[in-house]
Amino acid sequence: MGKLPLPARIYIGLTFAVAFVAAGIQVYRLSAGFETVVGWQFIGIGLMTAALSLFRVYGSGNSDHYDISLTVYGFSLVMFGPAVTTGVIIVGHLVTYAMRRQNWAWYVHLFNVSSFVILAGLASLIQTGAHQ
Repeated sequence: MGKLPLPARIYIGLTFAVAFVAAGIQVYRLSAGFETVVGWQFIGIGLMTAALSLFRVYGSGNSDHYDISLTVYGFSLVMFGPAVTTGVIIVGHLVTYAMRRQNWAWYVHLFNVSSFVILAGLASLIQTGAHQ
């Protein structure tokens, strides 16, 4: 991250911090029993996400791609809530990172995970607010 300008480093750092807090809240919700999940369903969806993220269609640029695993994230969010979706996002990205060693810096992968975790939490808040 040393080559990035200071405003970019601040933005990326804040994104990491917000995602870390959001993921911590979701892990707490899972462990406290606010959301229930069957272990096999979680493992299955996580592996499906990982498998689908390995099959992607690349666009015009090197980092341009269309990832169908985003559909699985949405399905997971609707069916199981943000806590399970956070786990699915993390599992999917970890497997993808392990299987596809791209020439991206470490913070690019972490930023992608952080962005998805934040968006899953925001989508859940909007959905919950719409039902009240």
